[in-house]
Amino acid sequence: MNRHMHPTQRERVEVVSGTVRFRIRSRERNLASGQALVVNPGEAHEVHNQSGANAVLVIEVRPPALKTERGLEIIFGLAIEGKSNQYGRPKNVLQRGIIAYEYMNEVALPGIPLVVQRTMVAPLAALGRLLGYRPSYSRYGDGDEAL
Repeated sequence: MNRHMHPTQRERVEVVSGTVRFRIRSRERNLASGQALVVNPGEAHEVHNQSGANAVLVIEVRPPALKTERGLEIIFGLAIEGKSNQYGRPKNVLQRGIIAYEYMNEVALPGIPLVVQRTMVAPLAALGRLLGYRPSYSRYGDGDEAL
């Protein structure tokens, strides 16, 4: 997963199986099955699967009222269908813009003010909506529309 941060949420990640490498700010740490770590709001971080197979993680975010779970369902659903690149980003730039705009309160780029990020992706999101792309799809969980 690419370098990102959660503007208002604390994230706790526990590895159930496999091994993952976390980078929080400039520190790197490998986590294996049974190990966990906490990422505070606003901390830039990324995670990479170091296993030969799939790694299984339990991710808990607080406060939970935001749309993090829904956003992850969308990102992983697109990836499973081959609609994401090797970094987990949607291949279609319009789909990427809509998702970035919709879930920016949950996940954003570090070091760039949210108002600037919103301004940058708003035109892509608007055009994507006009062309039928959506920020959520029922086939990836309990979203509002089919792809």
